[in-house]
Formats: sequence, structure tokens, C-alpha cells
Amino acid sequence: MGLEPGGPNGQWLQVIDLKRLTPRGEAALAWASATSGGRALIAGTDFTLRAMNDAAVGQVIDHPRSLRGLRHPCARAGLGRLRRSGRDRGGRPGRGGRAGRRTVQRPYATTYQSAAYKADEAKRRGAVAVLTVVDGDAGTAAWRRETSGANRTHTLTPGSAELTLSGAVNREVAVEMGVDLASLKPRLETGDFRAFPLETRITASAEESVEILRTHNLLARITGTERPNEVVIYSAHWDHVGVNEHAAGDDKVFNGAWDNASGTIGVVEMARQLKAAPTPKRTLVFAHMAAEEMGLLGAYAYVADPVYPLETTVADINIDMLPLSGPTRDVPIFGKGQNSLEDDLQALAEQEGRYVSDDGQPEQNSTTAPTTSPSPARACRP
Repeated sequence: MGLEPGGPNGQWLQVIDLKRLTPRGEAALAWASATSGGRALIAGTDFTLRAMNDAAVGQVIDHPRSLRGLRHPCARAGLGRLRRSGRDRGGRPGRGGRAGRRTVQRPYATTYQSAAYKADEAKRRGAVAVLTVVDGDAGTAAWRRETSGANRTHTLTPGSAELTLSGAVNREVAVEMGVDLASLKPRLETGDFRAFPLETRITASAEESVEILRTHNLLARITGTERPNEVVIYSAHWDHVGVNEHAAGDDKVFNGAWDNASGTIGVVEMARQLKAAPTPKRTLVFAHMAAEEMGLLGAYAYVADPVYPLETTVADINIDMLPLSGPTRDVPIFGKGQNSLEDDLQALAEQEGRYVSDDGQPEQNSTTAPTTSPSPARACRP
């Protein structure tokens, strides 16, 4: 179609090396307190623990522990947090407890809700590890969900904070260590929770085996005429979810014709038509991102090592599946109300007799970022 290579060093492809970690040996976790003793905990029964970092090994020795605010946007900034029935308590910030202090409150999920953001914020504030307190005792459904995926192979999110260790303890163990959820819940509900230190000190270790999975983002470019250093990206992910070995017939591949071959071809068609049109003032980049189904990992890898500076990237217009519905006049977007691009879109839509709407299902949290905890999670789409 006459486009230029848009990747690094004049190449079409941006190499993405994904680090996949699998537990090696059994993790160890023990707690101690000058006033209430302590003990070595039992892996799987009392706790889960992973070394989710580039070194694939983690250790803390006699480390102090604290429990941080769970209603605050920085809700995971410490060595402890609370999860109820597999979901973060107070994950989406609401009205603060001090003098009615207002934080983010919308029907849509925000980045503050994601475990990834909370882990990054914890790291920035000096945390070396994160232990999630699961609101369930050993044997309950909540704890079984936690342990069922704790030992699976997990892929590091490029650019994420590298905590030394991350894991979980159940409710009974949390009480031993000085965290009584029954007394904390009223403060969590009202937003009045504040961080407090614990007398508990922790010694823990875990180790992982490493596998490198190499994949690629594909990028093409039309260089702008007047402001070539300013970039508008059109993107879609080119991967789907792999194969089903038990499928009937010879074709075992999840082909992903809708998710997301449709979005991919949408980007290709935009590239074709925009190349045939007058050259734009800004540079246009057409990006096909890898490993979305593994947790938006190709997109995270691009942001961690961008080909074009993020400071001069004006926008990214992402397509994840073109609609299979009949004719419609609305242009629905995920996360309506969160950026000014939709105002420009509304003006353009009105010229065509159309209008901008939300996706109609904000409770589905389709703008939520993926989790970086060891528990398996399905990444939602931007």
C-alpha cells in the first residue's frame, strides 16, 4: 500500500520478549511478633507466594509489615490488602472519609481499580512485597479460587513494578498476624480506613523457572507533512487465544475471526484509505499489537519501550472487534467521559447524522487494566 516501516530502526517489527514464570520448589513464609509469637505457614493451606520479577527469585528477611488504605486510589501501597470473594475491596475509589474529600467516582472502572496500578503504586511508595488478605478461611470457595491458579505459569507484564514477592494469606492467618477483617470492614465501607503499622515481621522466599516467549508488534507509518513528530496511532491486536486440542476435526486453532481479525482488517483498511488521501499534517502509525489475550502485553511492551515518544503521541484509536450488528446511528465507546477525543468524535458524528454513546454496560468494567497478581485473570479491552 506504499506505507513506510513504522517500527524501531526502520523495521516493520518490534521484537517483544515475554518472560513466563513457573514456580520452582515450594515457597516459604513465616511471621513473628514479640508479643504474640509466630509460626511458619503452610504453602497452599495458609498462603500463596510468587517471585514475579525479572530475577525470578525473591526473598525478604524479618521485614516489618503494614496494612494500607483500601479505599484510597493508592489502595495497594503497602504489604497488605484485602480481597473479598476474589474481588478487591474498595478497588474503585469513592468519597473519602475526611471532610467529604472527593476522589474518582464514576460508573466505569478506572485504572486505580486494577491490581497492576496498585502494585506499581506500592512499589513507588517503598513496598517490597504485596500480600493480599483473602476474605475466606482455608477450605472456603474464596480461598480455593486463590489457590487454584497460584502455581500456574504467569507472564510478566512489561514495564510493571517488580515487587520482590506477591501472594496472599487467608482470613484465619491474617487474624494471627494482626489483621482482623471484622473490625476493619466498617472503616472500609465508610472510607475512613487509614494505614497502620503491625507488630508482625515477615520472612519469605520464592523462586521461579523462566521461559522466554518471543513475539512481535507490527507497525507501519505515514509521515506527516507539518508536524511529523506528533503521532496518531491506530491500533488493533492480532492475536487470539491459541488452540483447543480437544476440538473436533483437523482445525484446532481458535481463529479469532471476530476477535480480532475484524479489528485488524479495520486498521488495514484505514491505512489503505488514508494513504490514498492527502498526506496528513501529523504522522499516522498503524499498529498491530501482540499478546492482547495474555493481558494486553504487546501494548504494555510498546509503552515500556515506545518507538515514538509518549509525550508527542497525540492519541491511540484502538479497535477491538468491529460490530456485527445491523445499521446503527450511535458510535459507542468504552470509557465515555474520560477524555476529550469524544468531543471531537461527537462533532464529526453529528455531521453524519450520528451520535456518541457509551457501551451500555459499564458494570462489565471493559476499561479495566489486567491484574499482575499470580491469580489468573482475563484481561479486559481498552
